[in-house]
Amino acid sequence: MFLTSFPAGPWQANCYVFAPDGTRTVVVDPGVGAAEAVFRIVEENGLTVEGVLLSHGHIDHVATAAEVADRYGVPAWIHEADRELLTDSGLPGVSADLLAGLGVVLREPADLRVWSGGERLAIAATTFEVVHAPGHRPGCVILRNALGAAPGEAHGVRELVFSGDVVFAGRSEEHTSELQSLSSI
Repeated sequence: MFLTSFPAGPWQANCYVFAPDGTRTVVVDPGVGAAEAVFRIVEENGLTVEGVLLSHGHIDHVATAAEVADRYGVPAWIHEADRELLTDSGLPGVSADLLAGLGVVLREPADLRVWSGGERLAIAATTFEVVHAPGHRPGCVILRNALGAAPGEAHGVRELVFSGDVVFAGRSEEHTSELQSLSSI
C-alpha cells in the first residue's frame, strides 16, 4: 500500500495520493497548486493514476482536478450538487482573472463523472463507498475504503476515510469566509 498526503495552496487543503496495491492510484482533492506535487509523487514512485476523486467542489479541493485527470487520461468524480463549482468558484465577486492570478483556471475534466451518494466505486484495485454528507457544501461526500487484510494487519488499520471538509478544524462558515476573502485581493 502507498499513501501520502500534502497540504496544497493558500488554504493548505490536504491532497492525497493513494495506491492500495502500491501501484494503481487515485488522487483525492487536488486543489490549488497541487498538480506539480502530484506529478512528482506519481513519477518518483512509479504509480499509475486511475482516477481523481473529489470530496466537494470548493476550489481548494478541485482547482487542479482537470489538469491531473486530463494529464493521465482518467476520469474525475464529483457529487452532482457541486459540479458547477468546477467551472465557477461560486464566490461572489471572484472573477476568472482573479483566480488566474492565483494560478487557478477552473474547468471540467475531459472525462467527468458524477455521483449522488450511495455508490460503490471500484477503482485502483479497491472499492470506495461514497457517502453523501451535505453540510459544508451540498455536494460533500465521505469516501470510505475498507483496507485489505495485509495493510490492515500490518498497521492495525481496517478502514481509511477521506472526509474532505466534512471533518474540519473550525466551523465551515469560517472556511467559506476565507475563500470569499479572495474577492478582496
